[in-house]
This record gives sequence, structure tokens and C-alpha cells, in this order.
Amino acid sequence: MKPIHLSRKTLEAIAALVTAMVVIAMIDRMTNRLDALKGHVWDFVYYIDMAENGVFGNDHLASPYAYRAMTPLLARAINLTFGTPTIFGFKVLGYAGVWMELFGIYLLARHFKTGFVQGLVIMLVPACALFNAKFLLFDFYRPDQLGYAFLV
Repeated sequence: MKPIHLSRKTLEAIAALVTAMVVIAMIDRMTNRLDALKGHVWDFVYYIDMAENGVFGNDHLASPYAYRAMTPLLARAINLTFGTPTIFGFKVLGYAGVWMELFGIYLLARHFKTGFVQGLVIMLVPACALFNAKFLLFDFYRPDQLGYAFLV
């Protein structure tokens, strides 16, 4: 069997990917959680309901067409696929959104010919911003978990 030879750029991308995962784990470790089940009446109550009961034909929603249904429906698909509780699907989307955002920023920086270290620094700047990473890990039930990643 021939050994696999990876290019320097591929190895650097893998290192950036691992760095993003470690940074997300560290931020997650330092982040408190929104207690969604403790009597709050915010929008996430409706997003949890959409994930558990669907969007159409759901009488619990104040206005079914006013909500962004993609995240709850993706969370529901994850939950049904793996037989997990509602929070798991939202957590997966939260982690994936932060990871895709940070790694996408690194790839974008490298596309504009920055070096490896500069690309990592550029990736870490939004990682340390409150609303780019920490807030998505604080409030899993946000409807725009993948929004930042898609903007990148």
C-alpha cells in the first residue's frame, strides 16, 4: 500500500480545522447556557415546539409563517435520525455553525493569500467576539445557527 502524501496547504488546513475545534471546545467550556425550560417566554419556545411538533398544522405557534423554520426542521431531522432529545439536534447545529464559520474564515483568508499564521489569527478574531461564537453556544435554540457560516 502506498503512503499518502498530503500537501503543505492541506496539512495547514487540517491544523486550522483542529485549531477551530479546540477553540470552540474551550469557548464552550467557558460559556454558560440559557435555561430554556425555566419559565421564559421567548422565541426559542416556538422553535423548540417546531422541532418537536412540526411547523404546519401546529396550533401552538402564534404565527407559523413568521418564524424561520429551517433550523428547527434540521434539528428535528437529526433527532429523528439518531433518536436523541430535542436539545441534541440544536446543539449539533450550533457546533456545526460555529465550526463552519471559523473554518470558512480561515479558508477565505488563505484565498486572499495570507500566510498560515495570519489565517489562524484572522480566524480567531471572530471566535473571540461575543456574538460570533459564544452566543451561538449560549443559546442553542437560535433560528440562525448556520447563518454566520453561510455569510462567510
